[in-house]
Amino acid sequence: MVFRSTMRTKSLPPAATKTIGYAFTLIALAYFLKHAYSSFDEISAYEWSLGQFIIIFFSASLIIVIGFLSGVAWHFLLKDQGASTSFRTNLSILCTSQIAKYIPGNVGQYFGRIYFSRKNGIPLGTITLSMVIETIWLIFIAATLSVITFLLFKANKT
Repeated sequence: MVFRSTMRTKSLPPAATKTIGYAFTLIALAYFLKHAYSSFDEISAYEWSLGQFIIIFFSASLIIVIGFLSGVAWHFLLKDQGASTSFRTNLSILCTSQIAKYIPGNVGQYFGRIYFSRKNGIPLGTITLSMVIETIWLIFIAATLSVITFLLFKANKT
């Protein structure tokens, strides 16, 4: 089932688009840096080991892989709804909008995804439905992992 939006909007001039993008990026980075600065004493007092750096590197690598796989999943969701944008465009939209999730409230990423998707010609209905399906998947996966973890820990305690 394909949902198409019939709403037409005027696009912003390129300079305004860049300014808005920079503003969102600066807000997200300021939020991150504020929290990093307030935790600096705890971080610098910690005794780091090589093993911990390896874990940090491995964790960061997994985040990159998960970001890529999220882009693949979202691309297929959009294609299923009839979007004609390329994988590269869809991955770029997803990754660009992800920085906004660090803005308090965690909703900036969705506004960014809607904005950049619309700018690339994806109808609002397609974007919204793909994000709803994605959220349902995430809830189902989280619930499944929670049940599995609960059962494994329960089995270990008996």
